[in-house]
Amino acid sequence: METVLKNYWTALSDAITLTQAALRKVPPAYDYVLGRGLTEDLLTKWSIGYWDPAVTDILLSRGYEVSQLEKFGLGNALHQRITIPLMDLRGKPLAFVARSAPFAEIHPVRYLYPRKDFPYYDQRSHLLGLNFVIRQQPDYVALVEGPIDAILSQSIDVPAVSPHGTRVTQEQGLLLRSVTEHLVVVPDPDDSTGQNLLRRVDKNRRFLPSNISFCRLPPGKDPAELAVDNPLLYLNCLSSRVEL
Repeated sequence: METVLKNYWTALSDAITLTQAALRKVPPAYDYVLGRGLTEDLLTKWSIGYWDPAVTDILLSRGYEVSQLEKFGLGNALHQRITIPLMDLRGKPLAFVARSAPFAEIHPVRYLYPRKDFPYYDQRSHLLGLNFVIRQQPDYVALVEGPIDAILSQSIDVPAVSPHGTRVTQEQGLLLRSVTEHLVVVPDPDDSTGQNLLRRVDKNRRFLPSNISFCRLPPGKDPAELAVDNPLLYLNCLSSRVEL
């Protein structure tokens, strides 16, 4: 098992380096992330990349086997996706979350997370972005839905984390409680996903920080878009949050 783990961490490290380089070599992918408001500093800080099929070819040329890459969650399902490493509280990469690129061939889901039985990353016990937030010792933590929501929120000094979409588990709740007493839920203004996040929070609130409020965003603007287009309005929304 020790040898397998070592091979996994080596493969993941190789993949992060290769995808970061690929992002800058594929203009449609690079233009897309820049268009979302992800600056070069953010791309570097979060080790964001792009899984071009050439990444797989290079890994295979280094001695990895197709079956091994699939087992490691580094297979063809990542092709034509923007990759964001999922990190532990120390900032060590554990796996990828990957977003479908808008120019990609049809993908069944927009965001691809590690499978539930993935041995190297338990998504129930992690929150994307918490490794950065925990260093700040913030007065509150904002809970947003998507990874890019969290990244761009943090770019304007909002201490935001993402629970992998609208899922909020007991383990994540206890993790949040260990960091802060104040949780601000920032649901997507889209009725369906926003309500899902609020329902999950309400269901598991006994495991969450004692003080919970939520922030109403203007229609048609998710946290990522608002952080880029109108950060002052975003901050004002947080200031006028309502108790949940």
